[in-house]
Amino acid sequence: MRLVQPSFLSTLACSVVRQLKSRNTFATRRHSSSSYSGYNPLFDDAPDRRATSSLKWTKYGPDILPLWVADMDFRAPQCVIDAMHARAEHGVYGYSVPREEVTQAVIKYLERTAHYKVEPEWIVWSHGLVPALTVAARMAGGAGDSVMTNTPIYPPFLWTPKTADMQTLQVPLRFDEDLGQWRMDLAKMESLVTPRTKMFTLCNPHNPVGKVFTAQELGELGDFCKRHDLVLLSDEIYHDLILEPDRTPHVPIAALGDADLMKRTIILHAASKTYNVPGLSCAYAVIPDIELRTRFKRAARGFVTEINAFGYESLHASYTGGEEWRQAMLSYLRGNRDFLVHFIKTRIPLLRPYSNHDATYLLWVDTSALAPYLSQGVEAATFFLENAQVAVSDGRDFGVFHHVRINFGCPRARLQIGLENMERAINDVVAAAEKSPRAKD
Repeated sequence: MRLVQPSFLSTLACSVVRQLKSRNTFATRRHSSSSYSGYNPLFDDAPDRRATSSLKWTKYGPDILPLWVADMDFRAPQCVIDAMHARAEHGVYGYSVPREEVTQAVIKYLERTAHYKVEPEWIVWSHGLVPALTVAARMAGGAGDSVMTNTPIYPPFLWTPKTADMQTLQVPLRFDEDLGQWRMDLAKMESLVTPRTKMFTLCNPHNPVGKVFTAQELGELGDFCKRHDLVLLSDEIYHDLILEPDRTPHVPIAALGDADLMKRTIILHAASKTYNVPGLSCAYAVIPDIELRTRFKRAARGFVTEINAFGYESLHASYTGGEEWRQAMLSYLRGNRDFLVHFIKTRIPLLRPYSNHDATYLLWVDTSALAPYLSQGVEAATFFLENAQVAVSDGRDFGVFHHVRINFGCPRARLQIGLENMERAINDVVAAAEKSPRAKD
């Protein structure tokens, strides 16, 4: 089996892009902003990251094409790059606190993109979403208590409660085949919640399934949390990365207008995913209730310290100058999603991409039909790593077997290389199985 090596990515990327420009090699769903209109230097010309200490590109080695961790391969908006240069030129990098312009940028950005009003004192800064999840767990309970969440879910949702000696109650999301939508199983949640359950953690928009929850669904969840006296932590880091805003607009938990619910709610945000600056480690929680906010801050003492100066500057630049780039990025990602889904459906039928992927650059894929062709105990992510030299995220990390998550936040040509390698690996293992003596029996 001949595999394309990432060391040839730059040359191949240019070649594939030229082919895509010259002929229609794939179909896309037709809607106003998703069709691929050709070469885009902002996103098709991604720099080589292998010499930059990139976690994404170094974890599995130089010969592996990484389509795993939620980290895009695109350069950040030029306004962010310029802000980094300006801050670096100052030459003094001491401890930093958010200046008023940064706080106001957050307030105006959330009002514009999430459509709810934030007061300055509601904002609590953090190094990232994972530290904030950890602080929330420490705040909510202790040994013998539990946190409830829906699986599949962003892996830190599953393990951060353990840092406070708490259990994680995992309630699977249900996929409604008729509607093509993921649903919370409220009946199952009711059956598993206990008096020692202290918090529910929500990811909306959802990582990894790409679900954008409706106001009705959020209202039902809010009633559940109030009924059982739970803190509701809503991770809304992807709120500004909605691929289908007309069909599935993001509804912030704060937009429900439920004052009682807001007394028990923590909302997490960052510029990191949408503007591709996760390495600058800057996030924030919005906590309207003063008592809950005080508890959160107390739990963070000695754990969350000052945010680095470049983190604040990157957020300010993203929120005040990155909108044109964001819209272009969303358009490019729609095309990548359409290409990815079409490729899998037409060329890799043993994989099943879930329909109605409306947010994020992370596609959740069912690999159950591939499982019978793999050695016992081998999951699809391991198979692709070893046989296609492509790294995708293993569904087990999200609490589910026989699934993978594919990051399509990369140049389309690079995505195509990875998919073709995966296709070849599957074709080879299927062909070998059909030739085996067991297949003939």
